This record gives sequence, C-alpha cells and structure tokens, in this order.
Amino acid sequence: MTLRARRAARDKRIPIVFDPNLRPNRWERMDRAVGFCRELCDGAFIVKTTRHEAELLTGASDPPAAALALCGLGARIGIVTLGADGAVMRGASSGEVTPPAVEVVSALGAGDAFMGALAAGAAALGWESTRAAEALPAAAAAGARACEGWGAWD
Repeated sequence: MTLRARRAARDKRIPIVFDPNLRPNRWERMDRAVGFCRELCDGAFIVKTTRHEAELLTGASDPPAAALALCGLGARIGIVTLGADGAVMRGASSGEVTPPAVEVVSALGAGDAFMGALAAGAAALGWESTRAAEALPAAAAAGARACEGWGAWD
C-alpha cells in the first residue's frame, strides 16, 4: 500500500514528505524496517527523522551530517529533529532552528505537529525546495506547542 501510494504521488509529481517513525515495537525485524525506510527516502521532497532514526538510516551520529546523508539516500531535503534542541535541515535548503521554550507535559505528537506545520509551510511556499528553511520556525513552534498537552490534543 505504501509503495503504491508513493508511486502514484511520484507519477503525478506530488511532493512526498516522509517521516519514518521507526518504532521497534512495530517491526519484527528492525533491519527490514530500516531497509524499507531507506528505499522510501528516494524521491522524497522532505525526509524528517529524529536523531535516533537518522543514525539508524544513515549511520551518522552528527545531526547536520545525518540530515545531509538523508539527501544521499535520495531526499531533496533531510531534517533531523532534536527535541528541545530544535532541528537541522540540509539539502536543497539548509537551516537550523531552536523551538520556543514550553512546559512539557508530553512529547507525544510533537513530531507529527512539526511535520504538519512544515508541510503546510512548504506548500505555502509553492514547494520551492530552496525556500523550505523558511518553514522551519513555524514547524518548531508547532512541535513545541504540541508538548504542552497530552498527545497534542489540548
């Protein structure tokens, strides 16, 4: 299903944003999950990972190097999120952002809020990859706000 949706989007030139969400409890074999996610990076407009996911996918522990390595897997833009320390973007657009300080209740949903705001920002910029870093501040703020309640529902 995922590969079919990706193929349809690529055929129609619809930008693909990919968040691997590599969770050990969802896969019997993490090596298989990592291989599948590496394959899905190819042709993506944006690939957003956590620091841990980036290291699993690229082998790079340095966030800027890992973000760039995501581009080496075929993404136009690679992003590594760093929780309260912000995010790093490399590729067609580069930037770094620190989110606003918030009182954290739960980080559940922060990555989804970040990705949603990032995709909305990229769409508002006409999917111009060289301008994608302009969407980082709003994405970081959305991720931070999501932490102020339980599971981004408040």
